[in-house]
Amino acid sequence: MNVKNVFDTLGNKLCENLQENSQINQTLKELSALKFQKQIALKKKKKELEQSYNDIDAITQISQEVISLKRIMENNEIIEKEEHMSSKRKLEEKKQFQLKIVQLSGTS
Repeated sequence: MNVKNVFDTLGNKLCENLQENSQINQTLKELSALKFQKQIALKKKKKELEQSYNDIDAITQISQEVISLKRIMENNEIIEKEEHMSSKRKLEEKKQFQLKIVQLSGTS
């Protein structure tokens, strides 16, 4: 494989990496917004729960909704952690691609 092909391959990999990292960052922004929305919804449900102290049916329904919201938030936190780890891996890959390009530039 000649140097031009190696540069092309590394350039393509670098572009793919940047696109994937951009998608990861977009997902992280969306997860952050979703987390904020769920926190607000959870506060509202807790307030409703406090106001429904005499209505057993309402307490049961709201409690189930609170549990569901908490599960969703926990799942989103897991996804967020995975996305952060992916972002770190992509950053390391990017550094490696850039380093290879610099090294090849010195030899051509």
